[in-house]
Amino acid sequence: MPSVRFIKNESNDKSFSVKPVIAGGISGVVIAILLLLGFAFLLLTLKISTDYIPVFAKSALILGAFFAGIISAKGRSTSGWLYGSLAGLLYFLILLVLGLVFKANTGFGLSKIVSLLFCIISGAIGGILGINMKSKAKKRKKH
Repeated sequence: MPSVRFIKNESNDKSFSVKPVIAGGISGVVIAILLLLGFAFLLLTLKISTDYIPVFAKSALILGAFFAGIISAKGRSTSGWLYGSLAGLLYFLILLVLGLVFKANTGFGLSKIVSLLFCIISGAIGGILGINMKSKAKKRKKH
């Protein structure tokens, strides 16, 4: 399936592709769900106080966006922050829609805006790190 390309990058004549952003956003949601399941297991088995549930939820939110950024930018040669930011934004939108579907949203207030900013920023940081991650095969070819 060909990638959708719509922004020309003049620095190295490569186009921006939406496919890695979508893959990153969806992967981030899957990672966040797995983290939440792991946190739930810890709560049940270690008898951790339920006071830590908001900390676990925010951690899963941030780590999911971070890994969305890494996945979206991995293998790219430039604009890791952009791929990561967009993957974080998509990740947040997917979670927002899932919240609407499962009637878990209580409106769009300050906490949602803060969560959106967390997702975009942690996605951008993940994208910056992800762009520097090369597969072992690519590293061997350079040597």
